[in-house]
Amino acid sequence: MTIIYGVKCGYFGGNVLELVPKDLPMLKPTFFPSVPRLYNKIFAKLKSNIALATGVKGWLVQKAITAKMANLKSTGAVTHGCYDKIVFKKMK
Repeated sequence: MTIIYGVKCGYFGGNVLELVPKDLPMLKPTFFPSVPRLYNKIFAKLKSNIALATGVKGWLVQKAITAKMANLKSTGAVTHGCYDKIVFKKMK
């Protein structure tokens, strides 16, 4: 089924500290089953990077988050045409 649908398959390199910064960006997995501890680590890293953003970049990130949350609450959609390409592409 993975070959038919073109699902990417990658294997853990062995070093947990290199999984998020090196393995995941290289593999770009389609499906990523994992334990909650790793998801919490990824979320914490994203939050810290957002908190460090200042000036125009910080303003744009906060505006994008607010717009996407409002969109999620009103329509249930998790995508935004503009901010997904400008702000969230690297986070994704």
